[in-house]
Amino acid sequence: MQPSDLLTKEELAALMGVQPSTILRWAKEGKIPRIVISPKVIRFDRSRVLESLKGRENGAAAV
Repeated sequence: MQPSDLLTKEELAALMGVQPSTILRWAKEGKIPRIVISPKVIRFDRSRVLESLKGRENGAAAV
C-alpha cells in the first residue's frame, strides 16, 4: 500500500460522489473499511473500499 492509496473522507467522498458525512456514516456502520490513525484521524484505503463496495453490490444482486 502506498501513502497515496490512503484517502481522507473528503477525497473518498469526491471519488464516490457523496458527502463526507456519508463516508463517515458508512465507516461507522461497517459498510466500508477504515484505518484509524488516531481518535481524530481516519483514512481509507482506496482499493479495500472499492473491493468492499463491489462485494456488497455483487451480494445484493445475488439475493
